[in-house]
Amino acid sequence: QQGDVVFVDSINAQASIYGEVRRPAIYELKGEQSVQSFIELAGGLTTSAYPKNVLLAGLDNNYQRKVTRLNLTRKVESNRTIKNGDVVTVLPISQQFSEVVNVAGAISRPSTYAWYQGMTVAELIANRDDLLKTTDLNYAIILSESDDGVVSVTQFRPRSLFSGISPLLNANDIVVFFDRYGEKTFKSTFEQELNDALLERIVEPNDVKEFNYLHIIKTGDLVAKQQALVKSKSLSRTELLKPILKLLQSSSMNGNLVPVFEITGQVRYPGFYPLAKDARLTDAIAAAGGLSESANLSKGEISRLNSINDAFQVEHIEFSLEGRLQDAMSENKHTSTPNNIKLHAKDVVNIFPQANWQEELRVELGGEVKYPGVYTIKENESLSDVIQRAGGLTDFAAVNSAFFTRKSLKELEQKQARDLARNLSKELAFKSISSTSANVNIGEVQLLVNQLTTVEGVGRLVIDLDRVINDADFDVRLEDGDKLVIPSYRTEVNIIGEVQVATSHLHNEEWTLRDYIRSSGGLRQQSDEDRVYVIRANGLVDIPDNSWFNEELEIYPGDTIVVPLDAGHTDKLTLWEKSTSIFYQLTVGLAALGRL
Repeated sequence: QQGDVVFVDSINAQASIYGEVRRPAIYELKGEQSVQSFIELAGGLTTSAYPKNVLLAGLDNNYQRKVTRLNLTRKVESNRTIKNGDVVTVLPISQQFSEVVNVAGAISRPSTYAWYQGMTVAELIANRDDLLKTTDLNYAIILSESDDGVVSVTQFRPRSLFSGISPLLNANDIVVFFDRYGEKTFKSTFEQELNDALLERIVEPNDVKEFNYLHIIKTGDLVAKQQALVKSKSLSRTELLKPILKLLQSSSMNGNLVPVFEITGQVRYPGFYPLAKDARLTDAIAAAGGLSESANLSKGEISRLNSINDAFQVEHIEFSLEGRLQDAMSENKHTSTPNNIKLHAKDVVNIFPQANWQEELRVELGGEVKYPGVYTIKENESLSDVIQRAGGLTDFAAVNSAFFTRKSLKELEQKQARDLARNLSKELAFKSISSTSANVNIGEVQLLVNQLTTVEGVGRLVIDLDRVINDADFDVRLEDGDKLVIPSYRTEVNIIGEVQVATSHLHNEEWTLRDYIRSSGGLRQQSDEDRVYVIRANGLVDIPDNSWFNEELEIYPGDTIVVPLDAGHTDKLTLWEKSTSIFYQLTVGLAALGRL
């Protein structure tokens, strides 16, 4: 009723509970409560709670925190009384699995499987349907980790599983299969969408390129592990190996060499690979996808680090892949013949190419040749030889207008453009902080820099095709990717640059350089008449000896006359404006002197 007073007392004893309970919070204690009843007040334990490891943090007689570990499966500890200010933390169960085997990589069903004593890989891969059509049948590995954290690698050939040869498995082993094509070349739309969804859940967006499936298998929960294993199915050979190499590097202790080897040269997939127990030369070749067609079977080399008197020295060991070793590779057998050298950590295996081996070299001929197209050439073959193979030139070929490009020159031009862009960027940075750069248009310079970084090189090599065909001293030795285009005969002469009308004229044998410029309206006021030059149809540049009106410079069909801009040109208005300013300053100075 009116005038009543409702009194709400202050809170009494309270305690906190966190971790694997359904409603973690701070609760008020009502009388004496046990740990078990306090957990029930918070909704009980979750399915991930570990009841044997519950932490109780309370205050001792000196008012300092004291942590006690409780095992709730013991009635005495679960009935312990909760006091004011206590904090209960229920820890989660371990995400580590016991007695399982993880299978990852290029197989039909990558997953986690139950392990039992005496289990072999063949019991995971019962038939060929368990493998993909693209699975590498000559290379797979097993990762095993001891109790002290040392990781070991076992290498085997999946094709041997169907002939009764199968390695034993230990608990928590990881079996990794690889794609025989090295890099993935095709993914279904469904598989791509699934992989993208898994990446969003498992890793941060910035770590997509560094997806470490091994780390997730070892530390993630059940769902994350399964998703990582499914994702590993679409990873390339390099992406599967990279986390393994990192794991071996981190587990190497006591100054021992990291158990990896490198194979270079004429193999399908050169690079670094984990060193398996008792691995030999043939195992290294199998890991790298086998030999390429250019491999030299009679000569190879292993470079090895040997520790002598606390110092490392490099030893070079030669080997031959011929004979019994070649038979063993073709039959996919592991052999321990003397020539099948046992590998050591940090070995570098180099498979040399065959003498005088070369990939197919191709050049392209287009335009006015009788049989245009792409031609395969041999080493050191000349341009005139290929033109002869192409049936020679047609009657309409403009020999003086031939356009010859080279791939290596194009790459060089692009590199030079990038170098120039870097230098301009440095200059631009200096100008932006310099007080003397008030008149520098930074935006225009930056636009030029951006254009230089994306410029496409032409790679043109100026040649005199008539001499190339008729004089061996001027012939061109061809390279892979060379291209020759011979246009039809041209009758026009082009004029560009600072003329009144930039246009083209039919070639007139009686006209001089001055006549062509006069026919284009004459020079503009800002033209630089002392630097007029002519670009010939074959790419050569001719510059008049004295000035642009040199009558001796003959103009041919297909030539281009270029009239450049005079960068130092100043129009009359600007000239009079500057002159007036100078006279004004001079008059003011003379008047000041007159007063003195």
